[in-house]
Amino acid sequence: MGSGSPRILLAGHPILRRVARRVVRTGDRARFRELYHELTSALGNDQGLAAPQLGHSIRAFVVAPADKSSQPWMAVNPEIMKRSRASATDWEACLSLPGYAAVVERSCDVDVCYYDLDGRRIHRRLSGQEARVFQHELDHLDGILYTDRADLRTLTHEAYLVVEEDEERDLSSATMAHHATIAGATRLGAVATSDDHDDDSKNSIDYYDEYELCDVPMSTQALSTKSSR
Repeated sequence: MGSGSPRILLAGHPILRRVARRVVRTGDRARFRELYHELTSALGNDQGLAAPQLGHSIRAFVVAPADKSSQPWMAVNPEIMKRSRASATDWEACLSLPGYAAVVERSCDVDVCYYDLDGRRIHRRLSGQEARVFQHELDHLDGILYTDRADLRTLTHEAYLVVEEDEERDLSSATMAHHATIAGATRLGAVATSDDHDDDSKNSIDYYDEYELCDVPMSTQALSTKSSR
């Protein structure tokens, strides 16, 4: 997985449009933790980062807790089992499309399943910002960027985003976009209110006792950039 500062691939790199491979077995936990370290090192103060953004076309990402009270957690072979019928719109940005943000509609709550850093199968319900980040990062594993789901009429450069006064001044572009408002506009809120969950979602996923990282080396021609912090 290489050494030195992780390079984040920019939109236009073909890896960002691939459907990432499932992790099948893990015989080497050290390499698994190396991927976690690589992702969290590149994540910085942002909210989520997927393995394909660092050139590894495998189904894994990290999410930082919304309240920043603990370390980022890792999801391997993540899936959404159920989505709430309620949805909300909010600003999103991405380290692979630095400098811009747009409004995206997402489910308010999701029931998810994934393997954690220690190979345990986790089931949990996510709400609010963590649910949004999980959906954003899962899209990366399917070759989808947030701009594919955004209302592109709202696509805005960071120069026109105004950070709320009570937010920290050193927020990165991606984090800023999550807490920003367009000058003179009202922050967008919920567009639906039902808390019920769809019944036609998948009810189960295949169980794997072990899995292994499949490392995909980055092309020497890869477009990359440092995180805009």
